[in-house]
This record gives sequence, C-alpha cells and structure tokens, in this order.
Amino acid sequence: MRAGDDVLACPVALRQHRRTMNLRTVLALAMVAVAAARAADDPAVLTLEPTPEFPRSSEGSFVTLKSGRVLFLYTQFYGGAADHSPARIVAIHSD
Repeated sequence: MRAGDDVLACPVALRQHRRTMNLRTVLALAMVAVAAARAADDPAVLTLEPTPEFPRSSEGSFVTLKSGRVLFLYTQFYGGAADHSPARIVAIHSD
C-alpha cells in the first residue's frame, strides 16, 4: 500500500481530502490576490449589499490575471452576520 491509499479507500476520507485540497487552492489564490491588490496603484472597490441569504461580506481582494481577466475573492457569510457565523471564500470574475 502506498502513502495516501488509505484516503482513496474510504469515501469519507476522500471527501475530506478533496475539501482540504480545495481550501488550500482557494487560500493560495486569496494570498496572490492580496499581494496583487497591495501592489496596485489604483485601489479597486466593490460594494456588496447584504441580503437575507448573505447578511455579510468582508475582506476581499482584486487581482488582474495574465489573461486580463479580473478576479475578486472575498468572504461571504451565509449563516448569520456574526464573526463566528459560517462563511466561505467566494470568487467573482470579470467575464
């Protein structure tokens, strides 16, 4: 058995492994976006109004990709507006 085979043998472990990999990818994109936004000369602003479904949005960054596409990553709260409410990192792109 190779390292990691136990993850593939158990569906629950595989889902957790995929979730971890997706979170790592999103966090890496978020760090790139933060660095690019800090380096930009012109600050970009996007106001996202709260809704009953998404009562709070915060901590977002823009990045311009090599293709020219603009990517915006931010925190979207979906289970309340408190600091400890469930939230996720969401991406919006320019096209």
